[in-house]
Amino acid sequence: MSLVDITVQKRHWRTAYLARRLAGAAVHGKREQRQLGAGESRGVSTSLLEPLLETLPEGAVIAGYLPLSTEVDVLPLLIDWVRRGGRVIVPTSDALRSGGRATPTWEFFGTDSDETVRPEDAALVLIPGTAFGLDGRRLGRGAGWYDRALQSFSSECVRVGVCFEDEVVDPGLIPTEPHDHPVDFVVTPTGLTRVGELGERLRNASPQVHH
Repeated sequence: MSLVDITVQKRHWRTAYLARRLAGAAVHGKREQRQLGAGESRGVSTSLLEPLLETLPEGAVIAGYLPLSTEVDVLPLLIDWVRRGGRVIVPTSDALRSGGRATPTWEFFGTDSDETVRPEDAALVLIPGTAFGLDGRRLGRGAGWYDRALQSFSSECVRVGVCFEDEVVDPGLIPTEPHDHPVDFVVTPTGLTRVGELGERLRNASPQVHH
């Protein structure tokens, strides 16, 4: 399959999943008016990622993101990590305003630190996506921001894809290009799944992770 065909396939996938998200966000808005029912959530709690967080060194840097209205909410997790003495970096406002087209830049979250932001120091990165495969493949929004940003991260950094439950698909389905970066785990509001090579290596350290 040519790169042109792959690009077209990715565009079709992206359009379908984003349309479903918008529909889901509208339904969520109605649910929010009457409060979410038991077990319903659009966010990721600290407890879901605890099997990974407990393997990180004290004060470790986590790279997160400021969620759009249609994305999985990770803010409670990021706030909790800062409260526990960890550090968090997120994409800068310039990156957000550019729609992902700007050069990847990061800033500290939840602190006024004057320390230089070094994404290569991050021990774990949360990566939003419109869909993820059980083989670690990721479908983003099409601007390539995270594919460029991840080039600055250490190969030992744990890469965790973040999406909703119905956006996790079977291996081999998501079309990929040479510049696409796979993830090691996928987390949804209901669970954490090991999907990549690093996830395999961390299996014994993370016994609560699905595999």
